[in-house]
Amino acid sequence: MIAPNVGQETVAGIRNPGVYTGTITIESRLSLWGVDVNTFFNCIDADHFNVSLLFGYRHVDLYESLESHIFVGGAQFFGGAKLPAGFFEDTLDVFRTRNSFDGGQIGLRGVFTVDRFSVFSDIKLAMGNTYHTLSIDGKSTLVEPVPNRPQPTLRGGILAPLSNNGTTSKNEFSVVPEANVSLSYQIGQHIRLFGGCSILYWSSVARPGDYINHVIDARGVPVASLYNPNILGVTPRLPPITLRDFSAQGVFVGIEIGF
Repeated sequence: MIAPNVGQETVAGIRNPGVYTGTITIESRLSLWGVDVNTFFNCIDADHFNVSLLFGYRHVDLYESLESHIFVGGAQFFGGAKLPAGFFEDTLDVFRTRNSFDGGQIGLRGVFTVDRFSVFSDIKLAMGNTYHTLSIDGKSTLVEPVPNRPQPTLRGGILAPLSNNGTTSKNEFSVVPEANVSLSYQIGQHIRLFGGCSILYWSSVARPGDYINHVIDARGVPVASLYNPNILGVTPRLPPITLRDFSAQGVFVGIEIGF
């Protein structure tokens, strides 16, 4: 929705039979990965059961993006000018967040072994700093019907007009506990197969969907009829980073080769 400066509600047209036609594509991406390095100290060592105390370092990285891509043929307006038939508009809105955690880690590992089979279970608690980054970017491109003509591009999209484009960041103390359990089979003296499941919790992350504002001043939208290049627009503005918790569950398989 676009809220013009006069306070009325309107829409960004994508398809109007016989007038203009278009498509909208929305993409969501998520990448979560991490690495930890630990030192183990044996606490209990029985015939079939072992418990170790662990200390170490942990890094976790969460990247997410939301992208809205609108392509309209038979465009009406661009850069404040009324267009004749035959022009196309290509509008892109991108919201991205990245969260990087670094901290110390403590935990316990328990191992129960019967013959070649073993059940492993880790409980870990990492505490440290998370660096949060929010990036909002938008652009609008006019595709002209004449081949090989330059395609003018203006900063600002629809949900990401020029008024909220930019990057902001903050640091926050976080905790990242994790628990996992796995079953392993010792194939030979140096080779072990294993698989299991895990659950991870993160106390503070930034996520891109929290920063989409539907109250938009149309004077800052290049494809709107009210666009004014001399006015930044009242809303939306680049927001401060707000945080929420995050959890992830997964399964894993692997092979361990020891020497």
